[in-house]
Amino acid sequence: TVRIRSGLVRAKKTNNEVIITNWAETVEAGVKQFRFPDNTDDVVELVKICRKVRCSGALHSCAPLIESQGIILSLTKLDQIISIDTAARIVRMQAGVRMHDLCTYLSDYGLAVGTLGTIDWQTICGAVMTGTHGGGLTIPSLHDFVRSYTIVLPDGALKRVDKETSPTLFRAMAPSMGLFGAVVEMEMAVVPLEILEAQMISIPVDDVIQCFDSLMKTNKYARVVVYPTIKKATIWTANPVASREAAVANGASNNSGYTNFRNDEEKAMLESFLDLCNGNEFEEADRVLERVLESQIQRLKHYVGQYNHVLCLERNNGIPHAGNNHPTFLHMPSN
Repeated sequence: TVRIRSGLVRAKKTNNEVIITNWAETVEAGVKQFRFPDNTDDVVELVKICRKVRCSGALHSCAPLIESQGIILSLTKLDQIISIDTAARIVRMQAGVRMHDLCTYLSDYGLAVGTLGTIDWQTICGAVMTGTHGGGLTIPSLHDFVRSYTIVLPDGALKRVDKETSPTLFRAMAPSMGLFGAVVEMEMAVVPLEILEAQMISIPVDDVIQCFDSLMKTNKYARVVVYPTIKKATIWTANPVASREAAVANGASNNSGYTNFRNDEEKAMLESFLDLCNGNEFEEADRVLERVLESQIQRLKHYVGQYNHVLCLERNNGIPHAGNNHPTFLHMPSN
C-alpha cells in the first residue's frame, strides 16, 4: 500500500516503476503521472500549463476515473478545514480534507457530516464529485449538503459556484467528477451529531423481499447483504437514540470507537472463501461463509456508538479482493 498523506491507496512495482491502483484494483496509473500541489496557486499553475488533467482524491471509486492521457492532479495536500459557523451549521474546507478528519473536527462542536458512505478515508470533495450516497430512504446524497464550490477553470481562473449566482452550473457540479474544473474549496451544511443504536440479524434469503419495504421505512439506516449460495441474508439497522445509557439499558454493548462491518479475521475468511471458489471447492467455501456470518452476528448483534463510528462500516479498507496478485506495501513521498 502506498501512503499519501493520511490516506491509503494500493500500489505495486512493475519494472522498477511504482504503479498506483484504485481501491478496487481495476485501474492503474504510473506514479510519474501524479502531481501533488501544495495550495490553490499550485493547482492554478498546473491547470494552466497542462492540456489534459484528471483530478484524484483517495482513489476510492471503482470506475476508471484516474485514467488520463495527461497529468493526474491529486488534491490530497489541500487538506485544511478553513472555518466553521456553528450557528448556521456551515463548514468551509479545502477539497482534500479526509472524511474521518472532518468527522473528528465536527464532533468537537456536536456536529456531523450529513451523510456518510461505508468508508471514511475518502476526500470530502472526491466523495461529493462521485455521488456518495447515504444508507436510508430519508437521507439525501452528500452533494445535497454542499452550499458552494470554488473551482479552477481550464484557463486558470478561480470561480465560486453557488445556487444563487450560478444555479445551472451548481446543479451540474455533482456528481461531475471534475468535468467543469478542479474543485479546491467547498462550503457544506452539517447536521447535529447523533448517537446510533445498531443491530444485526440473519434471515433466510427468501424472506428478504417480504420484509424489505418495511425495513427501509422503519429504520433511519439499513443495510441488507445477500449470500445466495447459503440462502441467507444479514440485515443491519441503525437508529438515533437519546443517549448511550438508554441503548445500554436496552441491551446494547457500548462501543467507544469504530465498529467494522467485518473485522480482520472475517476478511481473512472471505479471502479464503474466494480462493476456495476459484478452486471450485464450493461446499467448503460455503462452510467458511457460514462462519463469517456467525462471527458477524456475534459481534454486531446489538451495540451503540457515535454516528460516524457506526456508519463507516469498512474503515480499514474492508472488502477483500480475489486472486493472488495482491498489492505490495510501499511508501511513497507526498511530492
